Amino acid sequence: MPGVPEDRSVIKIHNNTPRTPGLKTLGFFVAQTIMIEQDKKKQREAEFTREHTLSKEDLRKMILAKMERAKVYSKAVRKREIAHE
Repeated sequence: MPGVPEDRSVIKIHNNTPRTPGLKTLGFFVAQTIMIEQDKKKQREAEFTREHTLSKEDLRKMILAKMERAKVYSKAVRKREIAHE
């Protein structure tokens, strides 16, 4: 009989009606959704990394600003110590 597998113990059920997609079709949609979610997650991670990564110049500016604050704090501490003596 054409179209019938030789091994009759294997029965494939596939319903292609528009209202009820078959199992293969559902699997495709599930896989597609998971891949889209993974792509969106990768895009968010890339954007986060891009926004929160410092260039060498930015890092240099931050270090210089921190050094200036440390100098000001050190001077204030010295003045306080001299005033208490």
